[in-house]
Amino acid sequence: MPPSPFRVGTWNVGGLTAQNVLELTKSFAGDHVILGVDANETYTDPDQQGWRAHTGRGELILSTLDGHGFHTPPQELPVPTYHPYNTAMESRRLDYVFCKGQGEGEGEGKVRAGSRHMASSDHDLVLLDFPARPCPARRQAQPTWGGRRYAKGVDPQQEASNPPTQTDTHTAISLLAKRITEQGRPSRRFHESQTLRTLRQQARGAGGDEARGLWKRVSRQRKQEYRKWHGELVAQASQSNWGAYRDLQQAKARVGWQHTLTDDAHWKTKLATHFRGIFAKAPVERTRRRLQDTRGALTQLCKRTRWHPFTRDDLQLATRTWKNNKATGPASITHELLRQLLQDPQWEGRILHMVNDFPYKGEIPAPVQQAMTILLPKTQGDPPTWGDTRPITLSSAVLKWFAHLLLLRGGRQLQDDSPHQWAGRGKQAPELLVVLRRVVRHAKEWGVPTWLIKLDVRKAFDSVWQESMGDMVAQRIGGLRPGGGGTAGGMPWEARAWLGLLEAREMQVAVGDMVTTIPQSNGVRQGSPDSPILFSRIVGDCLEQAMQETQHLLPPAKGPAPPESGGAFMDDTYLWSHDATHLQATLAALERRLAQHGLLINPGKTAVIFSQPSGGGSFRIGGEAVGCKPYGEVITALGSPITFGESVAAIITEMNHRARKAFHKHAALLCAATPLKGRLALHQTLVRGAALWGGQAWPVTDGILKAVNTTQLLQIRRMMHPARRAGELWEDWHVRTMRGARVALHQSKVPRWSTFQLGHTWDLYGHMARVQPGGRPMLRWKDLAWWEREKQKPKRQRQTHVKYNALADPIAVAGVAWTQVATDLPTWGRLGERFVEMFDVPWATGKQSSITNLTPNNTTGGRQSATANETAQLRA
Repeated sequence: MPPSPFRVGTWNVGGLTAQNVLELTKSFAGDHVILGVDANETYTDPDQQGWRAHTGRGELILSTLDGHGFHTPPQELPVPTYHPYNTAMESRRLDYVFCKGQGEGEGEGKVRAGSRHMASSDHDLVLLDFPARPCPARRQAQPTWGGRRYAKGVDPQQEASNPPTQTDTHTAISLLAKRITEQGRPSRRFHESQTLRTLRQQARGAGGDEARGLWKRVSRQRKQEYRKWHGELVAQASQSNWGAYRDLQQAKARVGWQHTLTDDAHWKTKLATHFRGIFAKAPVERTRRRLQDTRGALTQLCKRTRWHPFTRDDLQLATRTWKNNKATGPASITHELLRQLLQDPQWEGRILHMVNDFPYKGEIPAPVQQAMTILLPKTQGDPPTWGDTRPITLSSAVLKWFAHLLLLRGGRQLQDDSPHQWAGRGKQAPELLVVLRRVVRHAKEWGVPTWLIKLDVRKAFDSVWQESMGDMVAQRIGGLRPGGGGTAGGMPWEARAWLGLLEAREMQVAVGDMVTTIPQSNGVRQGSPDSPILFSRIVGDCLEQAMQETQHLLPPAKGPAPPESGGAFMDDTYLWSHDATHLQATLAALERRLAQHGLLINPGKTAVIFSQPSGGGSFRIGGEAVGCKPYGEVITALGSPITFGESVAAIITEMNHRARKAFHKHAALLCAATPLKGRLALHQTLVRGAALWGGQAWPVTDGILKAVNTTQLLQIRRMMHPARRAGELWEDWHVRTMRGARVALHQSKVPRWSTFQLGHTWDLYGHMARVQPGGRPMLRWKDLAWWEREKQKPKRQRQTHVKYNALADPIAVAGVAWTQVATDLPTWGRLGERFVEMFDVPWATGKQSSITNLTPNNTTGGRQSATANETAQLRA
């Protein structure tokens, strides 16, 4: 249905130049327009021969609008519309209506006296009647995607006990979901009281001064009720009521940001062009042909492989990580409803039959694959282009359920045996940070020139070839050999069904109430839980193959070469080397392999740092020469600062920035007038994780530990709202309030951030020492055990260095063979307590005798017995 030919605009001309007016009127070229204007000018028509202006600016506005086809319908020009709040000023006429393309027949414009009170404004309404123009009504369908909740009065258990309708199972579940659920997440939204609604009705029927007084009462009453509602939610959320916290977040949700983009008459074309350039780069016929060939080869293997259907236990196991109140796809099926249906024997049988049909038939029905893509702004303000939006796809809960079932069976084959990809089972991002900091520390201590490169893959998730992921699934899950035939232990039934998840041919993008179809031939299926795993394995394999190809080019440097020269977490890829030739060869090999899967490195977002002030040079990346950043510059690796310069200062700066940002975001909750103990627990949840992100990989130094504790105490002091006493100096106030914050922290039994940090550091090192493959080879590279063996060699054969301090902190507690000790979990746990006791900083300086009971670490205890960096006891 074509859009309405009429456009309505409101315009405040105050402050606009003539050029602004001209640009605005040009945007209405060729349209039927009704334009309401606060012109900040007074026009008159004394002889009924046309409007007259009384300033040059006013005449320019009239002539400009007249030149673009606007005319002035009759209006009550002598009646004022602007009534200044300053009663010493006179009321006058400033507001008008202009028309274009309407022709004759408009009625005379009327000024509704007293209407300004309805909007708490100083301008009255100008009303103009137009003849009715019949036009076909465009029914606006309610979106069926997004958050949904059970409708009022619905008994989910009773509804689930009703027998399924005689249709396919997915459609039956979808119809049931749309019938018993409604749009919106469960929340305690603000509702006006009956008293307020009655008062508003009275104000609408009143006039003159009475209306003004009533509308003021309406505004005042509504503000009071809203503040009371908001204050109750803040009080509850400050005591860790997560339902109230979610309601507050929903109240602050951004709405209407898309209007800046949709004001353009050609916004649909620009939207389609932008996303087609991202998701439709691969040739469609090639993608379909290769996926069809892979599907045919797997079908041949299925004829020789036994089919293992899913069981009820599999269905239950796949739901263990489900969360409530998640957004739904167009089918409106919620996790809560599926859990409820799974308890009913009839529905359970139908659902089990449906999910077993997917691998048996080798295809997923179109209604199950249907999804809806919504856009979120990347910018703080309204996004200026479609490139400043992020697509988020809402898929059917049944599709995600089936993907979880496939991951339960074949997830290990995809995630295991990928030593250089840390986005896998049993691994975590801080492990890669430990490896990167190990490289940086080795370069600084041994004086070995070392390069560290952070690579950016351009539009990584959206660019990878679908056929590349299909081939990987066929080989690793289905057991399909590259030359044909299968291997023992393969699961071709599951792999063939998996291809149905990979083959996404189009995406529906919803902007407001409009849906635009975008063809898709590359990129992972948005919204499917298996997509990150498949993509990360593609990157991990490319990195591993590139490193194997160039490992022989890496010579030793003051000892053996590092066992690993690269690592990745999803698409965040890092390379390091002490040899420029080896590093350039690895870059070239990695680029070639990524390009085979449709992935390209973006040189503009690639960062290179060098361990020495000069001599870094440049590298050929993505067809461009990328030079090293200035010595000591900080780059961000997985959200944590990495630098060859002063690392402690960079870490503390980033930690404070994150802590301030998280505290400011939740300041209304953390500083609420509620009991402090509950707010301290909330502070740990909302702020600590953000401030100490990646902290397990930080070096164990007094400077960092004291800094995190100081940040914690400063924020606790702010939560306590301490006031300065009469005549109290700031220095005295600072000392007194910091001591008070320390007492409050101790009494609440909340651990200090330094204590928490040390415990997590110990746990991470133990985990890395136990897991293989992973970061263990880099931990053992040139460790203290190797150093002890070096010292036994003749002087001409051994490596010498003035300083050696590799991983001295865990060695000081667990000994040189700490990686072996870590395999004994009970022993490692007991040693962790000793590690915290040895390196944790004191609660206080010991100068204030009145709170000596708050100092668990004796000033003559473990911290002084262990030297600052254990250099003396570990030096050869």
